[in-house]
Amino acid sequence: MFLTSNWPADHPMQLRWKHYYENRGIKFFSLHVNWNIYYADRKRKLKEFVSLVSFLLRNGIFFIHANDLASGMAAVFLKKYTFIRFVYDAHEIFSHEIPAASEEPFYRQQKAEAEKAILTAADLVIVPNAQRIQFFQQFHRNLDKVLYSLIENKSLAGYNKTVSSSFVEQLQDGRYRLFYGGSFWYGRKQEEFPVLGKALQAEQIDFVLSGGRNEYLDAMLKEEALTYVGNIPPEQYCSFIEHIHIGLAWYFPTTVNDELCAPLKIFDYLANGKPVLAARLPYLVELSERYPGIITLFEAGNWHDCFEKAKDVTKHYTLIRQQLAAISPDVFTWESQYRAIDQDFLKAGINLCAE
Repeated sequence: MFLTSNWPADHPMQLRWKHYYENRGIKFFSLHVNWNIYYADRKRKLKEFVSLVSFLLRNGIFFIHANDLASGMAAVFLKKYTFIRFVYDAHEIFSHEIPAASEEPFYRQQKAEAEKAILTAADLVIVPNAQRIQFFQQFHRNLDKVLYSLIENKSLAGYNKTVSSSFVEQLQDGRYRLFYGGSFWYGRKQEEFPVLGKALQAEQIDFVLSGGRNEYLDAMLKEEALTYVGNIPPEQYCSFIEHIHIGLAWYFPTTVNDELCAPLKIFDYLANGKPVLAARLPYLVELSERYPGIITLFEAGNWHDCFEKAKDVTKHYTLIRQQLAAISPDVFTWESQYRAIDQDFLKAGINLCAE
């Protein structure tokens, strides 16, 4: 049996793990653990703990897949006092995130302590790149004995529905399309998008955006230099990529978590035969060296450098596509990781078929 928590059901990583476990014939549960429980008093924590144990016993669950501080700390307590074993998906670095305006300084220290407790107690820590392993071992001392599973967050090829025509019909024919799909937040220098879009328009390149609407995005869309197609559902994402030419991985790191990120969508672009224009961050530099020619880097947050590199990609587009076509798309898929995941679970002493 399998239990995960906190991510929305349609979160890209949730979908990937759901696909993996169901492919292995393992029943999939989703349980929400409230963030506030981490700061709750002893009585409240005890109540939540009893509720969790009751849920696990009723459903015969003996294994937890945790993915954040709330679910991770719940797993730590459950492992200490019950029969539970757990895997921690270190897709985020919480010890170095930007604190909320109302958050007291000592909460950051608490988060660091919680993160270390989770990493130490987990039977297996899953990470998307080697840079995160190095960070955890340097920041959280004495973690050399922790068993890490280096699993890249690759394209989920087995979860691909035809994209709705409402997203595609907004695209113009006869022009290259640079596509950014993701979230829009202050501090990431995405306010440069309208300027970038205008420069691209002059070169017959459309700048296409997708993602959830908010005030930050709405302010950008007042300019006519951007084509916003709507918030494409995850299961239609790969199908939409067939209609674009270049995938943009725009990242401007404001935290360690940002700097050491492993963007999921890069593999979606590559698996679907589209070259990538990516910010120069440690893991993306590594990928560009591993797959030379098909990932072009620009200085993070620099719209002008991004613009110049976009022109270079369109100039050599046919050659880049040929280089990409010479690589099997299977190497970019999440499914290609399954055997490695199986072996890492066994190394951790977890036989999923028996759980």
